[in-house]
Amino acid sequence: MNRLYFLVPAAMSVLAVLHLPYGYYQLLRLVVVSCAGLIAWGGWQRRSHIYVIAFGMLALIYNPIFPLRFERELWAWINIGTAIEFIGAMFLLERSERQRGKNNGPTAREIWRS
Repeated sequence: MNRLYFLVPAAMSVLAVLHLPYGYYQLLRLVVVSCAGLIAWGGWQRRSHIYVIAFGMLALIYNPIFPLRFERELWAWINIGTAIEFIGAMFLLERSERQRGKNNGPTAREIWRS
C-alpha cells in the first residue's frame, strides 16, 4: 500500500491541533475516513483483524455523516493518537512485508493490488 495513505492523514491530524478554519476539519474527516477505510479493507483481505478493528474504529470516530462531537482538548488528543496510529501501522506493515519477502509468501502490497 502506498505510504501516502498513512502519511497524509497523519500529517493532517498533527496540523489539526492548531486553530484552523472549520472547513479544514471537515476535509480531515474525509481524508481520515477514506484512508482508514482503505487500510481496514486491506487488513480484511490480508486477514489481519487488528488493522480492521483499529482503522475501523478510526473511520467511526471521524465519519462525516454522523459526526461525533467532542471538546477541542479531547480532539487534540484524538488527533495525536490518530497520527501515531497511522505512522505506527505504516512501519509495522512495512516490517511484516519485509519478513514475508524472506519467507517467499505474498506481501500485503501484492494482496492489496489484487
